[in-house]
Amino acid sequence: MNLNSVDIIFIYANQRSGHHAIINWLCNQIEYNVIHHNDLNFDSLVNGNYVYKGGIKKTKYENSKENKTIQVINFENTEVKNHEKLIKNKFFKDKKTVTLLVLRDFYNNMASVIKSTPKNKLSNKLKTHKIVWKEISSLYLNQKFYTILYNDWILNEKYREEISKNLGLKFTDKGFEKLSPFGGGSSFNDHNNKNRLERYKQFLKNEDFIKVINDDEIKKLNKKIFSIQL
Repeated sequence: MNLNSVDIIFIYANQRSGHHAIINWLCNQIEYNVIHHNDLNFDSLVNGNYVYKGGIKKTKYENSKENKTIQVINFENTEVKNHEKLIKNKFFKDKKTVTLLVLRDFYNNMASVIKSTPKNKLSNKLKTHKIVWKEISSLYLNQKFYTILYNDWILNEKYREEISKNLGLKFTDKGFEKLSPFGGGSSFNDHNNKNRLERYKQFLKNEDFIKVINDDEIKKLNKKIFSIQL
């Protein structure tokens, strides 16, 4: 796999999964110019329309003077099961594409969601998060798509170097230290990378957190992938 040789990179992830930081880092590793389309509406894109759900719509990365631009398109809280429908339609079938997934451990992901979401919108959002998180976790374990694990990415430079190699990129680590502005940035004030993996501990007595993690399948997947058990 070589991201420098494709036309479009599709990325699926849950909101608050750290995917924007990873996307920014990837876009800085790519040797050509990049346009990142943030949080597109999947159904609209199937019909060829770029409809943005997020506040920040497009970000351009001017990495080269060559006349080539790679598109990065990310979807949030969107099931991957319909992806074939997208890449086989008339708008993308002649394009060279690659699909990546981003996954963060469930407990820290949900802590960030609860922290950043108004109470009246939280219940439905958490239901969607559970569905998409389970799907991405299963796809990762079955090796259906190349998946970047946020927990390892944020702590391990060797892992980031391995990702670059696997994706055909020259490793520079440029953009790693930059805090993503998407989604209002981090939900927490503490930006210590190690502490990012322990934020769930602040929510152990939170009713919404207790309810959303009460799922045997999620507990098994989270333990198997991230070695975090509650």
